[in-house]
Amino acid sequence: LAEEEINDINKDSVIVTKNSFDLGVDFLKETIESLEKGEPLSPKSARQIVSGITGSLLKNKSLLLILTSTKSHDESTFVHDVNVCIFTVLQAEVLGIDKKYWSEIGASALLHDVGKLSVSGDILRKKGKLTKEEREKISIHPAQGAKILLETEGINILPAIVAFEHHMAYDKTGYPKRLY
Repeated sequence: LAEEEINDINKDSVIVTKNSFDLGVDFLKETIESLEKGEPLSPKSARQIVSGITGSLLKNKSLLLILTSTKSHDESTFVHDVNVCIFTVLQAEVLGIDKKYWSEIGASALLHDVGKLSVSGDILRKKGKLTKEEREKISIHPAQGAKILLETEGINILPAIVAFEHHMAYDKTGYPKRLY
């Protein structure tokens, strides 16, 4: 494909993803309002959102493969990633961030834990306290996630940055350790 065709495909993918997030936000608002009023939920709206998300994922095969791998590797991580995505996009709206950025923000939130693909599923699903060695293995997932995303065609830089920094705190605690 020519560079111009690839740019058109990427623009179409962003538009579909943005529309999916917009529908998702609207659906969540309507759902909350309906529940508060004691009204039934709308399965039609839910189907429209799923259809939009599915269409977006089918246009971006790299994202689809990463999400499928995450779900297969550890379902609770997958559910967590979807929840983080939903709440992050809602926060973006509440903070007044321009809608044109929601798609990239949502994708970054959705992919923040992709580095857990490099951690044994047994460690991720372990009940109880982790050993020092297990904690060390989990602590590499931000760097591994950034590496995976930087090597994935069609993924912008923001998801890699978010994956790398999502366990860093404002006071420089957390991991990976800041070198600056």
